[in-house]
Formats: sequence, C-alpha cells, structure tokens
Amino acid sequence: MSFSKFVLKSSFRKKSRVIYTLVGITIPILLILFYSISMQSYRDIQEKTMPSSDITIPDRVDAFDKGGPTTKPQNITEDLIDKIKSDNRVEKVVGTYRVYCNINETKSLGLVGFDSSNANFMKIDLSAGRIFNDNEKEIVLSNYDAKSLNKTLGDDIDLYENTYKIVGIAKEDSINEISYSGITSIKNVKELSLLENLSRIKKYGPDNSVAESNGKLEYIYIKVKKGVNASQVTKDLKSELGNGNLTIEGPDEKEAAKNKYLYDLNRIISELIPVLIGIILTLLCITKSVYDRTREIGVLKAIGWKSKRIFLMIISETIILTIASYIIASTLVILITFNMNNIDPYSALDFPTFLTTLPIKAFLKTFCIVLIMALIGAIFPAIKASKLSPAEAVREE
Repeated sequence: MSFSKFVLKSSFRKKSRVIYTLVGITIPILLILFYSISMQSYRDIQEKTMPSSDITIPDRVDAFDKGGPTTKPQNITEDLIDKIKSDNRVEKVVGTYRVYCNINETKSLGLVGFDSSNANFMKIDLSAGRIFNDNEKEIVLSNYDAKSLNKTLGDDIDLYENTYKIVGIAKEDSINEISYSGITSIKNVKELSLLENLSRIKKYGPDNSVAESNGKLEYIYIKVKKGVNASQVTKDLKSELGNGNLTIEGPDEKEAAKNKYLYDLNRIISELIPVLIGIILTLLCITKSVYDRTREIGVLKAIGWKSKRIFLMIISETIILTIASYIIASTLVILITFNMNNIDPYSALDFPTFLTTLPIKAFLKTFCIVLIMALIGAIFPAIKASKLSPAEAVREE
C-alpha cells in the first residue's frame, strides 16, 4: 500500500477518534467563517451600495432639546450645489430629492430622485430591467416593494391619477442604503411632491411638516478629486458655506484615525480569539489522537518507518481531517445563513441565487487561516510521535 493511500485510510479508520477530532476542529472554523463572512459582506455592501461620496450634506441632522433627542432641518438649497461645483478640488456633486406618496390607507411609497446619469455614482444595483429615463414617467422599485405591491418589471403603478411604468427592479441593499422604496427622476419627484402636498394640505391643513419637506433637496453628495484631502475640503466647506453652523458630514483626520484604530483592534481580537481556540483544540485533538495510537506508531517504527515518515503521516492526517472539518463547517454556515436570509419572505432567494451572493474571498481567507492553524496545532504532536522509539511505545501502552 502506498504512503498516500495508507494515510487516507488511517485518517478515518477509528470512528470515535475521527468524530472527536472533526468536532474539535469544526467549532473554531465555524466561528472564524461566520466572522469572515459578516466582515466581507459588510465591506461588499459598502463598496456596492454606498454612494461614491467623500462628503455628505443632509437636510436634517440629529439634535437635542428639552424633550430629548430630535432632528432639526438644515436649509440646503440648489444654489449650494453650484457653489460646491465651483471648487476645483471637487470632482462631482449630486443632489437627491424625496417624496412620500400614499398609495392607500396602509401603504406609502418613498421615492428618491436624481439624474439618471448619476445611477452609477449612487451605486444602484439592478436585479432586472434598466435605469429610468429622466423625461419619462418611469420608476425603479426595490425588490421588497415590488413584491409587497405584487408588481413586476413592465407593470404600471398609479400615483395621484398619473401612471408610471416600472422599468427596473433594484436589489434590496442598493435601495435600502438610501432608505427609499424606489427611485425616479428629479422631474417626477417634483411633480409628485406638488400632488402629494395638495393631498396632504386638503386632509391635514396647510400646517403640515411632511408636506413642506416633500420635493426638496434631501442630500448633497460630494466626491473630491483623486489625491485631494477630503478632511480639509470638509473643514473649508463648513467655514465657507455655513460659517460653522451647517452640518457637513465628512472625514475628520483625528476621528478617522481613532475609528481606524478601534476597528483594527476589534478585527484583530475578533479574528485572533477563534484562531487561538482553533490552535488549542487542534493541539488537544491531535495530541490525544497520537496518544491513542502509541502502539500503532511503535509498530510502524519497528517495521522500519523513519521519524520523518511518522512526522509526515501525522501532519498529512491533520490536513485531511482539517479539510474535512472545513467542508462540514462551510456546509453548515451556508445552510444556516441561507435559512436566516429567507426568514423575511420579501428578501428570500432561491438557493442557487443565494450561493452567488456569498463572499468567496471570506471562504478562501478562512481556509488559509484554518490550514495554518491546523499545521501549528499539529507540529508538537507530530514531533513527539516521530521521536517515539518502539520500546517506549510498548511501555507507554
């Protein structure tokens, strides 16, 4: 029998030992894999769905008064966009508008409006269809709202006696990052806001805060040119546009450095603890495995196996069992994540589609970590096993 066939057969020969080892190695792999997937998924969402801006100016900001936490409006107008565009350090400026439309007594539709040419900047990720045309009555709905309204690509939707065609379906994260049910052109948002405001004024009277906010600028997104210090631009905009009174959300060098330090520290701790647990469990499992096989190793030594070959056998068996544990852990993680994802029927995906959303980088990274972890955990037992003499093996047994 060849060495490779012997090692493969020997790795799974004793069921109790195999189960003990697989469970001991699978547990830390599950921890590492769950963490890696969550971190990679978060980074992917940031890259794919967050608008490509370095600086943001919102129309409302958090505030505190005697009644507790609240929000206060900021007077951001279209002339601000023109002022910001005149700064030669700025590459792009995008303004977004909003409107809330009541469809019926229980359902409303929140639409965000911007120029269709800025869809890539806003990171709108379509699962079907296309982006809207600026001069047409067209809407892109989120997948969630399309399902809840029982609408699909190509259907019409009536808003205040006007008919709009659904030309695109956006992936959930793409719309949720800008907190709306759908997107359309600025022209449509302004037209709908007039109709919605009239409807609300008739129902609630002229003193209506929601009606006043409809159709107005909600955010101004700013992208600085490559190589430009965004924190300095943020500081200058605060001084030039609002004399320090206008809240502008952008990077602050000290705050960014602090956040990066805390993020890196949390990441190191979160990754290091499962790896250390994995190394300890692997060490214990392999050490017990070697101890249980003392006589077997003594026999192999007696028939002429060299220390180097014994060492390679223990390392090879560890790698085989680690790969098996990784496959088990990966399968469990995929099944658990799939079922968690499908708890909400509106965001449910079929299994093949779900598999395409998994972060492959996280699985590859975890595999590399796990392999190194297993090798570190197996080195000491492998060295100990390789140094056993036949006489010592018989006595210890």
